[in-house]
Amino acid sequence: MAWNKLLVVLLLLVMIGALTVVILGSWPRSVTPNFTPATGLSAADAEQSLKEKLDNYSKRSDELQKITSLLLGLSTIYAIVLGISAYTSVQINLDQAKKSVDRADRSADKLETMTAAFQDLKNDQIKTLQDLKSVELKSLQELKESETKALQELKDSEAKALQDLKDIEIKKLQTEIDSFQARMTYATRIAIATMVSNFTLEEGIKRLQEESISALLELRNGNYSADPFVNLRLARLYRALHQYEPAEDVLSTYIARKRRSGEPADVATVTAYFNRACYRSLQWRTANEVERAVLAARITQDLKRCFRLDPDTKKDALRDKDFDHLHNQSWFQELVPG
Repeated sequence: MAWNKLLVVLLLLVMIGALTVVILGSWPRSVTPNFTPATGLSAADAEQSLKEKLDNYSKRSDELQKITSLLLGLSTIYAIVLGISAYTSVQINLDQAKKSVDRADRSADKLETMTAAFQDLKNDQIKTLQDLKSVELKSLQELKESETKALQELKDSEAKALQDLKDIEIKKLQTEIDSFQARMTYATRIAIATMVSNFTLEEGIKRLQEESISALLELRNGNYSADPFVNLRLARLYRALHQYEPAEDVLSTYIARKRRSGEPADVATVTAYFNRACYRSLQWRTANEVERAVLAARITQDLKRCFRLDPDTKKDALRDKDFDHLHNQSWFQELVPG
């Protein structure tokens, strides 16, 4: 750009100098007229004077034409120089623009390279995170499987230990039952033989029943407080001796102990409710009106529990002779429709 401006300035100086020379060279000079007064001139002299003037004007016209040609040439040169300058300037600008475009392209390439590198880095990080996640999930799954396996083994071990303990307890209990039954069989046979040999049959049976009650009470007050066999047989012995209130008390105590133990109701529980209702029914015959009202409520309560636990006991209540004297009672007919 600098040398281009310098070229234009030099060209202007040259043109100004040339213009100055042309103006100075073509400046009109004073010409002394070389003719005499008209009075003293002849026709030839006047013609000669006029001719000289025409020649002078023709020279001046030629000089003006040269000046005009020179100015046109200088203008043309100036226009050419300006065109060259403009072309040079445009070319320089194009070169600079090309360099800028090249720099922009290099920047774009660099940006694209950085973008690709960043994307590669991002992909590597994503892959690393995915691999890490897969490893963690695999580790967690393996840990979970190990814990599940360990828990299952522990559970199996506990179940086996409980089963073994249960088998031991069952064997121990069976041994005790067998021993008890053996003792009961021995005591029963000895008692029967003793009664038969020393007393009459009726007296012997009553004596045997009383001794059996004593034996069962001893068991009931010991390790067999909630044993169904001991309690049910003890209540039946009291019933056989027509001692209905003690029979009822035995079953009431047994039922209360079963409830406190939290064990579910079983066949023995249903039997206890049903037999207690029978023993209360047997007390009806000798009871007064107030006692009968209480007995009716208690019998109703026991039978409803039996019917709820075992619906088949409703048929048993219709057939059992202990309830025969209640069939004419409206509350019993409503409770056990015939």
